[in-house]
Amino acid sequence: MKKFIFPYAALLLKKQEEERQELYELAKIVKKLNVLSQTKQEIFENMEKWRNVFKKPTHIKPHTDKNTHHQDNKILFPAAPGGIALENKKQQTAMRTYLNVLTKEEQSLNNLIRSHQAKVQKKRQAIKKIEILKNNHYALWKKEQHRHERAELQEKILRQYTVPVSLFTPTKNG
Repeated sequence: MKKFIFPYAALLLKKQEEERQELYELAKIVKKLNVLSQTKQEIFENMEKWRNVFKKPTHIKPHTDKNTHHQDNKILFPAAPGGIALENKKQQTAMRTYLNVLTKEEQSLNNLIRSHQAKVQKKRQAIKKIEILKNNHYALWKKEQHRHERAELQEKILRQYTVPVSLFTPTKNG
């Protein structure tokens, strides 16, 4: 019996390799996203700590402006956790800006993940189509093999049980 040879085997292997590569890229992006989410979480926690620190100022220092002759209370904030002093909330604003940048990056990574997942899905569909084609091709090949085997068997049986034609043909002598 002949061996089955699938004509699209190279294509199937290529598609499977492409799918594997897409999954690898997707894993790298998800890893980046996890690191980014962890960084965002740490920033949120730190901002919450700083917010709690800023709720109660340590003391109010009276400040008089000589030109306007009115008293301006300047609030002195204590050092935030980790020994970082935040003055006039400039650093908090900077952190919010950084958070916005991280959020935009997170959104772009999520979009990238969705596009990679779509690519992987397309590759899987292509692989399924090729495998269906392979199964159909194999079924047709198998059917053809059985047909050839049956034909050979019938021919063998016919040769075994048939009388040569030369016995029935009239001779010249009559």
